Amino acid sequence: MPWSLRRAIRLGPLRINLSRRGVGLSAGVKGARVGVDASGKPYAGCGRGGAVDFLRSAQRELASIPKDVQLQITERINGLTTTPLPHGVQKLRGEEKLYRVRVGDYRVLYEVDHAAQSITIAAVGNRRDIYRDR
Repeated sequence: MPWSLRRAIRLGPLRINLSRRGVGLSAGVKGARVGVDASGKPYAGCGRGGAVDFLRSAQRELASIPKDVQLQITERINGLTTTPLPHGVQKLRGEEKLYRVRVGDYRVLYEVDHAAQSITIAAVGNRRDIYRDR
């Protein structure tokens, strides 16, 4: 996807993170990491981490959204890898495994597969349009 520019150089448990904002440094193992981001803020993270898959239609929908909102949405989606059912998530009525998370006026609809530790993004769009034809 054209809006994603991140690269990590791994040196054992040490990782140098390169992004548009600058260079960050972190150390840890899979599931637990501490470090300093590109703006100099320290952080600590732990979680299981999982895979995120997009349906082709969801990729097109995300690409059509303004860039500043795209960044907010991708940050929220990245957060779903560690916490697939965060505070404020809603299960959609009439759907077996579909959840939605709010990002301003936009909604992200996704499915969680706990066994495979993966998330599938089903749709991304404005709140007035996202629920139509469902």
